[in-house]
Amino acid sequence: MKKLKRSAEQIKTGVWIDHRRAVIVSLQNDEIKTEEIKSEVVSHERFEGEGTDKIKSGEQIMNREIHKEAKHQNELKVFYEKVVDRLINSSQIYIFGPAEAKYGLEKQIEKHNTLKNISLIVAASDNLSKNEIVAEVKKIFTAELKAV
Repeated sequence: MKKLKRSAEQIKTGVWIDHRRAVIVSLQNDEIKTEEIKSEVVSHERFEGEGTDKIKSGEQIMNREIHKEAKHQNELKVFYEKVVDRLINSSQIYIFGPAEAKYGLEKQIEKHNTLKNISLIVAASDNLSKNEIVAEVKKIFTAELKAV
């Protein structure tokens, strides 16, 4: 298997993620780049007057919840792929956030052949502003340098 050539300078990337958005912070040399990716995932919604997710068709009763969940999972996968596409050149990745999305992104990264051997850290976090996200990413990677 061929290894992907990395640039001479390592790119360390932090990703704060929930199901609505991902904020990507890339550190290379002294340069900091941030990018926000909005999710198109629609949360589980009910409409006014909607009583049940079951549909009766003759003698057969179908459950629309199964279809809604499948659609939701597909939307999440597309969102995670958009984020993973921005991480391809990273040498180290730090994923953090308040919800389960960080684990979904971690699984998607582990499926990617080009990112399998990347140093990956996953941690829980509160909702943060963009400035707080940048500060957290800098803190993690600065602490890592001091530990080495």
